[in-house]
Amino acid sequence: APHVSFLTVVSDPLGFLVVTSILVVLLSVHRSRVAADRQHDMQELEGRYRQILEAAFDSILIHRDDRLLDGSHHVERLFGYSEPDGLSLSKLIAEQQHSESTPDARICDVLMQRQDGSRFFAEIITVEWQAHDQPVSVTAVRDVSRARRIEAALRESERRFRLVTESSPDFIYIWEASHDRVSYFNRDGFLGYTREELAIPGYLTSTAHTDDWSAIQAHWQMTQQQHEGETTRPIDYRVRHKQGHWEWLERRDTVLVHDDTRPLQILVTLRVVTERKHAEEDLRQREQHNRALIEAIPDMIIRSDRDGNYLHLWPAKIRPNFKPLLPPEELPGKNVFDVLPPELAERSLAGIRQTLDTGEMVSYEYQLNEHGEIRHYEVRRVPYDRGEVLSIVRDVTERKRAEDHLRREASIFQNVFEAIIVTDRIGDQFYIRRMNQAAERLYGWREDEVRGQAFVDMIQPVFQGGMTRDNFVRELFSQEHWSGDVVHHHRDGTALHVLGAVTVLRDEHGEPTGAIAIALDITRVLAAETALRMSEERFRTALKGSPIVVSNQNRDLRYSWMHNPTAQFDPDRVLGQRDSDLMERAEDAQRVEALKRQVLETGVGLRRAVQWQDRGQIRHFDLTIEPVRDESGAIMGITCAQVDITGRVQEEEARQKIQQMLQTVISNVPILVWSVDRNGLITLAEGSALRDLGVASSTLVNHSIFELIPGEMDFLVNLQRALLGESVTSFDQYRGAHYQTYFHPLRDQTDAITDMVMVTVDISERTRADQHRLELALERERIELLQRFMGDVSHDFKTPLTSIKLSLYLLGKVTTEDDRQRHIDVIARQTDRLENFVRDLFSMSRLDESITGEFDFGAIDLNTLLHDVLIAHDPIIREHRHHARLEPAASLPPVFGDRFQLERVFTNLLINAVHYTPDGGLITLRTGQENQMVIATVSDTGMGIAPEDHERVFARFYRGDRARGAETGGMGVGLAIARKIVETHGGSIELDSTPGKGSTFKVILPVLLT
Repeated sequence: APHVSFLTVVSDPLGFLVVTSILVVLLSVHRSRVAADRQHDMQELEGRYRQILEAAFDSILIHRDDRLLDGSHHVERLFGYSEPDGLSLSKLIAEQQHSESTPDARICDVLMQRQDGSRFFAEIITVEWQAHDQPVSVTAVRDVSRARRIEAALRESERRFRLVTESSPDFIYIWEASHDRVSYFNRDGFLGYTREELAIPGYLTSTAHTDDWSAIQAHWQMTQQQHEGETTRPIDYRVRHKQGHWEWLERRDTVLVHDDTRPLQILVTLRVVTERKHAEEDLRQREQHNRALIEAIPDMIIRSDRDGNYLHLWPAKIRPNFKPLLPPEELPGKNVFDVLPPELAERSLAGIRQTLDTGEMVSYEYQLNEHGEIRHYEVRRVPYDRGEVLSIVRDVTERKRAEDHLRREASIFQNVFEAIIVTDRIGDQFYIRRMNQAAERLYGWREDEVRGQAFVDMIQPVFQGGMTRDNFVRELFSQEHWSGDVVHHHRDGTALHVLGAVTVLRDEHGEPTGAIAIALDITRVLAAETALRMSEERFRTALKGSPIVVSNQNRDLRYSWMHNPTAQFDPDRVLGQRDSDLMERAEDAQRVEALKRQVLETGVGLRRAVQWQDRGQIRHFDLTIEPVRDESGAIMGITCAQVDITGRVQEEEARQKIQQMLQTVISNVPILVWSVDRNGLITLAEGSALRDLGVASSTLVNHSIFELIPGEMDFLVNLQRALLGESVTSFDQYRGAHYQTYFHPLRDQTDAITDMVMVTVDISERTRADQHRLELALERERIELLQRFMGDVSHDFKTPLTSIKLSLYLLGKVTTEDDRQRHIDVIARQTDRLENFVRDLFSMSRLDESITGEFDFGAIDLNTLLHDVLIAHDPIIREHRHHARLEPAASLPPVFGDRFQLERVFTNLLINAVHYTPDGGLITLRTGQENQMVIATVSDTGMGIAPEDHERVFARFYRGDRARGAETGGMGVGLAIARKIVETHGGSIELDSTPGKGSTFKVILPVLLT
């Protein structure tokens, strides 16, 4: 064996040395080879680790003391730097957010910065190691910006999820199927259960109603088949509330996480739908009642579109009393023009479109000739759906016949069954379930007030003809329908007479479940019949005290009834007789019977004034004849009413005689009678004076008096005063003749003025005599006036002339300019006074001549006029330190006048107040209205005027203060001019003054009539 040879060699010392040397060499070679292999393996392992690190991180940075020594090839792509030399790690890190150290490394969340200035979130891991006995740091960088965005989005999504779920009225929880636990639910206290109970998986489902377990199991099987993100169809089931009652829940399952075999995470949504289920149950029951109601009412309900096409028909079968032109099964698909006559089809189509356009119910009645029989129908149309209408057709033929038979008013029977009440049967009682609005109006109860109440307790029916409640119930259940008259009671206890009909409702086993009661209020009909009887009694009572003779005659004109309060004939002797048997003269009877036959033949009543001889005297009668018809409309006789108007006729004849006599007087006496309405239109013009004037009546009547007499201002002013309610007398001259006219207003029963009568009398002869006497009186007055004028005027003119003469004399003597100017001012002031004296004399002369043609009349606003007068005289008011104010009336109507002349009136009154009021006084101007007159006053706080001088101040050349007249006063004609101007305008001026308390001048002017 080899080991034996080896031992032999080793045992020799030289051999041992050789072997030892060989072994040393071999061992050295082996160690070198092993070291080379280990270095190679380490380099290969380092490369693999570097690949793993570069794959796991975005960049690897090697640095010492914050200075980069080397980096992976991803540095340029991540940071934008091509070479890491010269870079520092702190330059790359913009902000450090979180740091965590372990024994082997340090982990940080930082915000890093690229070369272009953009930033990104990164996670860095730094380890320390020795390289060639030098400490270096290796930092691995991972870009987590996308992860951060995903985390923020997940947090926002979770926040929104919690916000939605926690604000939702539903109960939402997440069931982890893999761990069989509830990881989340949005609120506690759901259905009264605690948080711990709700956190138990399947706890709520364990309280479900046993009848719903199969449905819940089927829903769970459906959930198992759903994929991730899918939601199951909702399921409704009952669970027990913590308080013990049942609640309906609607459940939806959404699969959130799903592996290949089953859902791992499920979102469950539970919604309480108890009210909805109750509403659905109520709707189903209402639908049953509505169907029973449709079957109970004798109506046909047709659904049609805007073009009149029939779409559907209820009910499918036709009752015995309903006979349409076509069988009901043939109506759908047809048009109204295929079924109804053309005129009725046009009316039906118009009603359909009217209902759709207005959205309101349209009802009307029509009649059809069906198989030789006239049938009456009532139609009500209401909007049903978009572009569709429900037409409720009811056969009212029997009702029409009943109306004709009972002579009831047609308005009472617009609906045969006015009130409808639906009841449920529980035991032997009927409890109200529903009632329509007509029933609410009839009985005074609202539906919510009587729902669930016993019908007998609320309506309190009282049957007629000995019928009791028990008999009624037995008859109803045996015949399933009852109808008749019954007394119900209103909420306030009032008895209601109704025509009622009751139909029993039965279930599928034939057991009664309720009833439908339909009632028509006939209280008004019965009241109308009672009122008719009472009216007949009152008519008979009224006839007993009436002077009207009322009688009935048949077609042979023989009297069948008579009411004769005057006892001209004995009623027993009149009955059966004709007019020819009763009247004294045959021609009278023929004339009256001819009128009565005319009414019998034409059917048109008439009224005539007739006369016949009665007991030797001619009597006049107002005769009214009206036809009397039977139920079919045929004339069966006449009713006559006659009133003796003999006294009235005689009075009319006497009045005509008086009118004729008055007309004779008007035609022969030289007067003119005419009337004018409020618009100035002449309605009458009569009298012999028209011939003298050469005017025909036709040229005046229906013409405006303002157009015929446009320039006669005094006449028009008096006419206006009369239209305002004043009786006026005027004197006028026309074509050299003098006339006196009396104006008098005419009033109606309400005392309102309607017209005006004027009587014009020719007074030329009397005027000439009066004129002669007046001329003599005027001559004497003129002499007296001239004497006073010469005394006053000579003094008034002498004073300023003396001042002027003296100033002219002194003007030649003075040497200084101031003295010369002072004398010139005196001359100018005295010259102005002379000019004012002359102007006042001229104005008075013009007014005496009544030159009103120079006036410019128009609409004047007194408020504006007085304001302008105050402004114009403000300097002289300030000179005397007076306080002047205007108190205008609101909504003051205008007057008809000359603005310039009225300004003169108020200027004179204002100047008068300024001069006769001590300095520092108060002057007040006011306006107002009394009836049809406008009032303007000028008041001062001056010295006042004695009562005996009130009228004298309006006289010419009168001055209350002679001393003032010598210096600043006028000639004493200012107030005379003012009164003359005001009277020319149809007004007046009054004075109210007390010595020491000031004066008030009141100007009264008529309102302008528009």
